[in-house]
Amino acid sequence: MAIDATRVEVPYRGHKIIATLFKGEPTAAIYLGKTSASADRFKGSTVEDAVGLAKRWVDKKYEVSAATRPAPHVATVQEYVDALTARPPKENELAMLKAHVKHQILTATQLAHSAGYPNYSSANVHYGTFGRDISEILHLKPQERADGSLIWTSVLAHGIDAEGELSPEYRWQIHPQLVEALNRLGIC
Repeated sequence: MAIDATRVEVPYRGHKIIATLFKGEPTAAIYLGKTSASADRFKGSTVEDAVGLAKRWVDKKYEVSAATRPAPHVATVQEYVDALTARPPKENELAMLKAHVKHQILTATQLAHSAGYPNYSSANVHYGTFGRDISEILHLKPQERADGSLIWTSVLAHGIDAEGELSPEYRWQIHPQLVEALNRLGIC
């Protein structure tokens, strides 16, 4: 990464790193949503160095919290709070999340209907995409199917039916850590 500008904004793992010359010194700050993620300011010999220091801080933050995860595909409550702050749910995702929180266990068809979709495949696509976005921010390791393909929804919920092909009646139980994060944020 070659940074020549005196002020740059770099998206990184759901955070925004803003780096500039501050009082003549290359300095970076980290934001999560509109809030400062760290009171620290990261000073480097160049703006690029300051950005690198800020990225290491974000990586370390998630490395520490990853050690307390209940499973590699399930985040802590605070990690979900951070990810939902960085990547708020879209209207269709929010409808599915609210229904899932209310009922705890829903089929793929029920998730689809909660967002106004006619069939389960739409829910699988949209809920799965949201799960992938959360996974990428937090570096979660989603569960895999027998063929090695990733189950992005596993970042949001646990499949409670026998493994196999996802069907309209496949049931998902939302992770309690995600429920708590949604409640803390006043989303659900």
